[in-house]
Amino acid sequence: MMNKFYKTIKSFLTVFLPKQKCYSENTIVSYRYTLNLLIEFLSKEKGYSIEEIGFEIFNHSLIVEFLNWLQASRNNSISTQNQRLNS
Repeated sequence: MMNKFYKTIKSFLTVFLPKQKCYSENTIVSYRYTLNLLIEFLSKEKGYSIEEIGFEIFNHSLIVEFLNWLQASRNNSISTQNQRLNS
């Protein structure tokens, strides 16, 4: 069963972005990809199980760690990191 985090993400990707913001499918795919990268970071680097990921774990330090991980492990440029941060 999906927790509140995953229900909100699903609604964000399937209702808010396409129907309320009228974002293109390519933009939505980019947002989905970023969220998948974030979940990968949280599970592989921070040791969270899928069930443990929720809004309460997010803070400034975690986001900075995620951006540093993007740069170090994926060789993402600053502009790509900024795009991921926006997502």
